[in-house]
Amino acid sequence: MMPFLRMKKVRSSCENAQMKVEKGFTLVELIVVIVILGILAVMAAPRFFDFTSQTRKNSLNGLRGAMESAAHLINARAAIEGKTNSIIADNVYVEGVHLVYGYPTATPDGILKAVELQKSTTLVNNSDWVYHHATGLIYITHASFKKEGAAIQATDCYAFYRAAESPGATPEVGVRLDHC
Repeated sequence: MMPFLRMKKVRSSCENAQMKVEKGFTLVELIVVIVILGILAVMAAPRFFDFTSQTRKNSLNGLRGAMESAAHLINARAAIEGKTNSIIADNVYVEGVHLVYGYPTATPDGILKAVELQKSTTLVNNSDWVYHHATGLIYITHASFKKEGAAIQATDCYAFYRAAESPGATPEVGVRLDHC
């Protein structure tokens, strides 16, 4: 019996040339794909990363926290000074902040002064905030967000402060973030 011999196939140079198939992308193809991906990213990014909206929401939540803290700090000071049963007509002040039942009023002299926003008696525009107060209630939103002539409540993106309405009651502080 003959042992099986392994024979190596010898390829001709012509076969080698045919076997060399280029694999991969050309530089032009890569650049075109990168440009297309860049255009898609620029168009889609604002939908997925709405930084302006999130910034407004975060700053309004921060303002809400500041109003809550300021109201409780002023109330503690009013309790020390025995001024927790005052009504608005009494014109009682603690550290320059107008009080009602020991908490800041919903006025520029009340909660806005307590959180150190610009003092005013009407709708005021400053570089950051717009606010409007009615009896016992104040609304605050971003100056850049409020439409000219529209009510702050119509923006559905605001913080609000409702003053204490009776002895022992606490003020209501909240935010509306539906359309920020």
